[in-house]
Amino acid sequence: RKQRDFDWSKYAKRRIALKVAYFGWDYFGFATQGDNDQLQTVEAKLFQSLQKCRLIENPSQCRYTRCGRTDRGVSGLGQVVALDIRSESDETVALNARELPYIRMLNRDLPADIRVVAWAPVPLDFNARFDCIWRHYKYYFSDDGYPPLQVDRMREAACKFLGPHDFRYFCKIDPAKEITNFERTVLEIDITPVEDPAGGLPHRDLNHLNRLPRFYQLDLRGSAFLWHQVRCMVGILLLVGQGLEAPSVVDQLLTVDPNQGKPAYPMASEMPLILYDSYYQPRLTWRYDSERSFQPLRLTHQRLTEMWTEHSIKALTARAGLEQLNRLPVPQPQSNLRFGDASTQQLASLGVHLVTLVSSGGGQLVPNRKYVPLLERARQSSVDVTNERYQAKKRRKLMQE
Repeated sequence: RKQRDFDWSKYAKRRIALKVAYFGWDYFGFATQGDNDQLQTVEAKLFQSLQKCRLIENPSQCRYTRCGRTDRGVSGLGQVVALDIRSESDETVALNARELPYIRMLNRDLPADIRVVAWAPVPLDFNARFDCIWRHYKYYFSDDGYPPLQVDRMREAACKFLGPHDFRYFCKIDPAKEITNFERTVLEIDITPVEDPAGGLPHRDLNHLNRLPRFYQLDLRGSAFLWHQVRCMVGILLLVGQGLEAPSVVDQLLTVDPNQGKPAYPMASEMPLILYDSYYQPRLTWRYDSERSFQPLRLTHQRLTEMWTEHSIKALTARAGLEQLNRLPVPQPQSNLRFGDASTQQLASLGVHLVTLVSSGGGQLVPNRKYVPLLERARQSSVDVTNERYQAKKRRKLMQE
């Protein structure tokens, strides 16, 4: 059904910030992908709802800014965007004055895995990206893999990231942006255990084949981050944790040779990464509803509880399958061992040898029969060479036109 014409001249506008929470597992990142409507992004869904609710006329005309671009599959609980939006009054409206129920209007239309948590009045020149003082990321992982992760080694290596460093070997180069300054400052980094999400499963010692992993979170706070920087950092820490690299490899990769590119290595999985929080000074005065009602907050809490319950039930179902497998006998003659009671040494004596399984951070384990140390691997092209190739390709394309 065609919408009725809307006379925007009859309405005032004001500048506000929105705090957006989303689970990015089913999206091609947060930011829109130009004119490519086939790629579903969180921002595209947000724009659609803003227009459908007649809160903005056009995304290109509302001075829209975002705190950060999260990649495909990455989630956010503290993403902040700023925009000029339709208002009940003008910019001089008092902080406690009645305003449109932005949260209720948007969440009524947005999909369940995207929620507007709060909104805040901001100055006319507020920029969600450049006014952000620091960003806080969380990355969840388990000590799975074979051999299992040694978290103390990971902590030792993680501390080496603190302070300002050139992170060009811990990111993906985007020649279209022509970045030449790769110095970023890590303000805080820590690895701490978290409660087992599957409901307190028993843990065996490291030598048991059926040991269930413990879970940890990496907290990382910095002023700004490069493309894929967090996932590259975690990828290196996982290699250190499995004993495939020494903690000192971080020092070596932070010692940059401008004439060399970074060694080839896989990034950590995107699935456990969260943009957890964004900090502004002066602090934003977040509102959870225009009518001083916590109804929108309660509904968001309900949605998250439903999601947590669903995934917990799936985890319990997987646990039931593991328990069933653990009761099976080891398929070797003259062996009374059950699979769940066998240690890796006992299996080796029966001729069952395990290959190294490298953790990607998201639960997937990749077999690795012959590990090549990072500093012995082939290197990618340097930043200057990568940028020059891109510019040359761009010049050739312009000449053809």
